[in-house]
Amino acid sequence: MNFDIIKEVHIVNEETNEVEESTESTPHRAILEDGTLKVWTIDGENETLILNQPWKNENDGSRSAWADLDEGVAWFKSDNQHQGA
Repeated sequence: MNFDIIKEVHIVNEETNEVEESTESTPHRAILEDGTLKVWTIDGENETLILNQPWKNENDGSRSAWADLDEGVAWFKSDNQHQGA
């Protein structure tokens, strides 16, 4: 599954000291392989594996299996301050 992580970016204009807000988007690819969530960043033709997560952490501190790829990607987006749907 390919998806983008969209993050809010704050840039200080050195001339005016005003903060400019914008967003940046980084393409990613994810798979669920043998119960392990794997996520890569995509830069043109190059992909870099950045996550190899074999379980999800529950609120009570326990671990459980990913229900499906959508659940894993939703968790990854939330954990990386994704802005948007």
